[in-house]
Amino acid sequence: QESAAATLRYLKEMAESLHEQIAKDLAKPLEARAADYLAAVFGRGAVVDLDGLREGGQITLVRGADRCPFEKLSGGTKEQVGIALRLAMAEVLAGLPESGEGLPVVLDDAFANSDPDRLRGIQPMLSLAARHGLQIILLTCSARDYASLAAHTVTLPPPVRAAV
Repeated sequence: QESAAATLRYLKEMAESLHEQIAKDLAKPLEARAADYLAAVFGRGAVVDLDGLREGGQITLVRGADRCPFEKLSGGTKEQVGIALRLAMAEVLAGLPESGEGLPVVLDDAFANSDPDRLRGIQPMLSLAARHGLQIILLTCSARDYASLAAHTVTLPPPVRAAV
């Protein structure tokens, strides 16, 4: 039994080590890709720190000396950081040989809590994603907020109510 227990401990340690290595291998390219998207909204030097995730921690937004855990960010800032990470992840995945090109990213009123100043920063972020080969599908009830994007707009008609 001691031999079986030692084998299980060894396998557990190996699995944890492999999990740690995979997280590290994924975190660095994700942080690097997210930095470009974050710069569009928060300015150069804004980065996301994913190191804490490996220890069961959290995502941290870093701007200069200011470090703010994700959970303490405002609602709009959480949206923007979250979208930057999603776009970065889509780019990382698009770089895999089996993924093909032009991964679609669907955003359904993803910036509802963003103020007008931040919305102006979001547009370059979305344009950057498109230039990097991602297909951005943005669903919104405020099309005028995105009018300056070089994009094709489809306006859906209001639903038709059946007569009773």
